[in-house]
Amino acid sequence: MTGARSIVAAFSGTLGVGLLAVLITLVLTAPLILVAGASPIDAYANFFLTPLTTQFRLLEVLVSATPILFTGIAVAIAFRSGYWNIGAEGQLLMGAVAATAVGMNADGWSPLLVLYVGRVVGELPAKGADPEHLGLLMAGREAAA
Repeated sequence: MTGARSIVAAFSGTLGVGLLAVLITLVLTAPLILVAGASPIDAYANFFLTPLTTQFRLLEVLVSATPILFTGIAVAIAFRSGYWNIGAEGQLLMGAVAATAVGMNADGWSPLLVLYVGRVVGELPAKGADPEHLGLLMAGREAAA
């Protein structure tokens, strides 16, 4: 029992907890990879090292990860300020849909007008004009469908 406690004590910091979670994940997925008939070492090498082999692959990782990172930062900021943001995934999806729609249909519009309209729409929940909790949750469900 003291051995397990010393391992947990070694990983007591924030970085340590994350590393421990990754380690546990690798240990738990290794048998599944073996059952699938592959080598866990080769699978982990492909997962961790292959994205770093060329500049194109690295940039693709960054392009895919950036929206998720910004969504996580937004949730962390809201949580630290005392608010629960439980609709972040739906907000990300709906923001992507809205940005695509504006980009496809705003041909010839002034960029300042587009920014102003986006600001006004973004301020509606803050002004009490939209029951944001229910609306954002419902929007997230619709975006995922």
